[in-house]
Amino acid sequence: MHSNVYKLKKRRSPVPFYAVGVWWFVYALMFPMYWWYHYAIAAAMSIFIYILFSQMFPAQHIKIAKTYKAPVSGVGEVDKTIKDAQSTLNSIYDSTGKIALTDSIFAGKIASIIEDGRKILEYLAVNTKKITVLRRFFNYYLPTLDKLLKNYVVLDKHKTAERDYAESKAYTEAAVDMMKTVFDKQLEKLLDDVALDITIDTEVLETMLANSGYKEGGLSNE
Repeated sequence: MHSNVYKLKKRRSPVPFYAVGVWWFVYALMFPMYWWYHYAIAAAMSIFIYILFSQMFPAQHIKIAKTYKAPVSGVGEVDKTIKDAQSTLNSIYDSTGKIALTDSIFAGKIASIIEDGRKILEYLAVNTKKITVLRRFFNYYLPTLDKLLKNYVVLDKHKTAERDYAESKAYTEAAVDMMKTVFDKQLEKLLDDVALDITIDTEVLETMLANSGYKEGGLSNE
């Protein structure tokens, strides 16, 4: 499995702009603004204040998993499952991009879940018989995460001072943490199965070689 690629989204802090606005307001209260040099002084100080606060509140680089085209297995039922799951993951990705505008830490957690989800798709494309053990993952966990994040985006977009979304926000974040655990455990289980298959195949190969007269270092003289 190859690792997924991330893109960095730069998010500038609004604090430097607020600081400049406050500076102009205070300066206008202290000095008359009908002489040109007052504007020159205010503008020069604005540059200084902006640079100062930009250093104090630097832009954040948010890591978001890129969309990608899932692999094809060549098995009809499996490919349909992969296609539907990819569509759901892309929807989750879209919600993550919107969440990143207001909460980069939360968005980073979701980006990690997206990466696990894509690795599971890549695994299934090669190990098509595992579709039976992954049905709950595809039929419940993926769509549930998608629905949670869509609702979160709607609540965040339409929140007002009269309504408290703290409880809903906390519930969603806790649910996402649980989903992260589910995705990690599912991927870990699949990789453990791969390791077990390798061990079994190696043991079988050693047995067959021994039965065929081969020993370590060459063909047996017996």
